[in-house]
Formats: sequence, structure tokens, C-alpha cells
Amino acid sequence: MDIFARKDRGMMVVAAAVCAANYAGFSFASFSAAMLMAAVVVSAIAWSFARATEQGLASMTGQQFAMTGWMSVIWNIAASVPYFGAYLLGGLLS
Repeated sequence: MDIFARKDRGMMVVAAAVCAANYAGFSFASFSAAMLMAAVVVSAIAWSFARATEQGLASMTGQQFAMTGWMSVIWNIAASVPYFGAYLLGGLLS
């Protein structure tokens, strides 16, 4: 797909806009189980698109600079830092 002539970056913008609009719309909507389910489904789909474009951009960057292995290592370290930080902070707080 070629959204805004930006390929993956355009899809990332659209997915982020859908997520933001969904959160804003749900915050002002009347509460019901159906509304909650619809908001969760739309949000999950939009975040899935955002995650897919994020992985596509990382893969393209790794291939462009011929360092796909390093890109995978850096991506996994960056993804696990918040978890380790939460474990550390939780241990200190307990």
C-alpha cells in the first residue's frame, strides 16, 4: 500500500490517527458493553497495523544497512528494557 506516497510510514500515520481518534471518541462516548467491545476491537486492529509497519520499517532499515541480525538484537533489547525496569522498580517498591 502506498498511503500519502510514504509506504510504511504513511500506514504508521494512519494507524496512529485511528488509535488516537478511537481513544478520544471512546473517552466521550456513553458507557456500554457494546461500546467497550467496539473500542477494544478497533484499537487492537489499529495497533496491529502500527506494529506491523514498525516491524516492516525495522526490517527495511536492517536490510538497507546489511545488519539484520544487529537490528533484531537491538529491537529485542529495546523491547525488554521496560519489563526489566518494571521488575526492578516493583522489587524496590515491595
